[in-house]
Amino acid sequence: MSRRRRCFGLVLSLNVLVFGIAGAQTGWEVTIAPPLAPVAIGSCNAVELRVFDPAIRGTPRDPTGTLISMADFDMTATSPDGKSLSGFYRDAYHWSVCGCQGATAGTVGTITAKYPGKLLTAKKTVAGVTSETTATFVLGKAVNLWWNPPGCPAPPTQASTAGPTPLPTTVPTPSGRGAAIPALPPGPAPTNLAIAGTAVDVDLVWSAPTGSPAPTSYVVERWKTADPACCRATSPSLSTTRWSEVMMWPGPWTYQVTAVFGDGRRGSTLGSYTYLEPEAPKGLTAHQSARNTVVLTWQPVQDAAYYVVAGPPSNVAIKVTTTTLTQIGVPVGNTTWKVAAMYQGKSLSSPQQASPFATTTLAVVNPHYRLIAEAIRVTSETADMPLSEDGMYDEVYVAALAEVHDRQTRTLKFEPVVMSHVHGDVTHWLPGERVKAGTASVEGGIRAGDVVSPIWAAPSGTLLGGAPLFVLWDGELLPGRHELLLHPTLWELDVFDKMMRDVTRQYCGAPCAWRDFLTLSGGRAAQLAQVQAAIAAPQISVVPGDRVWLFGNGELVHLENHDKDRPIGLENSDNAPGLMGLTGWMRDRVVVLNSEKIEAALASGQDKIEVRFWDHWTIPNTPASTINYLNGDYTLVIRIERMP
Repeated sequence: MSRRRRCFGLVLSLNVLVFGIAGAQTGWEVTIAPPLAPVAIGSCNAVELRVFDPAIRGTPRDPTGTLISMADFDMTATSPDGKSLSGFYRDAYHWSVCGCQGATAGTVGTITAKYPGKLLTAKKTVAGVTSETTATFVLGKAVNLWWNPPGCPAPPTQASTAGPTPLPTTVPTPSGRGAAIPALPPGPAPTNLAIAGTAVDVDLVWSAPTGSPAPTSYVVERWKTADPACCRATSPSLSTTRWSEVMMWPGPWTYQVTAVFGDGRRGSTLGSYTYLEPEAPKGLTAHQSARNTVVLTWQPVQDAAYYVVAGPPSNVAIKVTTTTLTQIGVPVGNTTWKVAAMYQGKSLSSPQQASPFATTTLAVVNPHYRLIAEAIRVTSETADMPLSEDGMYDEVYVAALAEVHDRQTRTLKFEPVVMSHVHGDVTHWLPGERVKAGTASVEGGIRAGDVVSPIWAAPSGTLLGGAPLFVLWDGELLPGRHELLLHPTLWELDVFDKMMRDVTRQYCGAPCAWRDFLTLSGGRAAQLAQVQAAIAAPQISVVPGDRVWLFGNGELVHLENHDKDRPIGLENSDNAPGLMGLTGWMRDRVVVLNSEKIEAALASGQDKIEVRFWDHWTIPNTPASTINYLNGDYTLVIRIERMP
């Protein structure tokens, strides 16, 4: 018959997890988690074992790839007298320590976990590793006088469980032979029997039989309803109309309360009670709510007095009276959390009992990231007059707009537009007004085959010449909460026109129109099917967004003049309105990121995102091809960094 009692701790004074370090070959941390309440005589408490390898920030594995667990260890319980404790395996992964009948409360016991276990095969043994970890605990007072746990020796004296002593059926006579006594009629039975309890214990209350004389005492018997021969026990003679006891096994039980009268009559009444199995909390979840902060939630458990939670940062078992816990100071890395429901009996003398553990894991991350424009690769420069007004070949700059979606608050935040310095030919510019880049001349000019790196930030009040680090976005993305949609753009300059780089309301050039199109619509990109699919995908994605309306009907016109400031990566079709010359649409590009996608990319060594800006024809039912009159084909390389 399996036992159901599981406790979270061994002694109230020992509520910090005890760490034992395995052999020096591995540096494993082997943890025996002592329960919070004493192990009572006549009861058993489950023991938790955890193996952690700091080198991998997780549980080590055996040569077959299986996680190391209690099944790989030998668990033992010992006491100074050699007979006060026992331990038994419910299965390979669950082991309990028990207090034996006849033991003395206050006895100090020791739990030992040894690796490798005797039953561990060579195939599953980690070579060269040995470990021996111990934890001590104290036996509490007896809570059950009838049950002696498995593996315990028989106590010096054992209380009888055969039921009430039967009445004599004969009396002595002068001849020495017994004469039969006439059977007595049954006596009045107790009334108003009420049975209430918890998953820990039961409390019986009844009223005395009506009439007189009053009973001299009462006796309570109980047995398993489905198997009356099993587990019968009888209380001592009682002088009150109340009886409480701690139960060991779940299921339906029958109780019989008997009133004993001075003339030998007896009257009994029956009742029943079903002990419930202690229930582990359901719906346990953990999510990171801020840097180094984790919130745990679970569903309430009926009749639970409170809960205990174990986990980082200190691995101290915490008493919680609600169904949520916020832990701060949680270290970065894989974390494991355990929650048990604690039951308190109706009697003050009843021991606390615990449910099985609910367990969940969470990878805690540093949520602060930065996206940097690292380089621009040029496959083909744009069609440009060789000696246009502002220099030879192409002069380009990067602009980006970020929108952060918060699933928890259902809000959307647009970050301010960021713009890089202008890179290219610096012939006509004072020092610091542009960044020399490209190989078209000794003064620069970007053309096919060039790689522009680093990308400089635009001049500002503190950096009049800019700086060689252009940050597209910097902020925090919490796992399971935030989605980042980054809208990078690449622009080509051909004239001396400040308005074309202005995003203020005073001028509102093309970049301003691009920003307004994306923001004034309330975040239209997130509603697109391709963006939704990218959000659901596990990897970082770059997907096309909307056609962007910049001016009038949205098209840039007369691009055949080749001296227009414009975004690179225009689309052109064969149905442009007449008298407008060569026209082009700007197509938004959306980089879809979140913490999970970034962490997966960094874990695989992928810290770069490439976004292509390509001028091409988009004729229906025809493969995309280069536009001979525009020809720009650039790739922006974005680097991901995890910040301190």
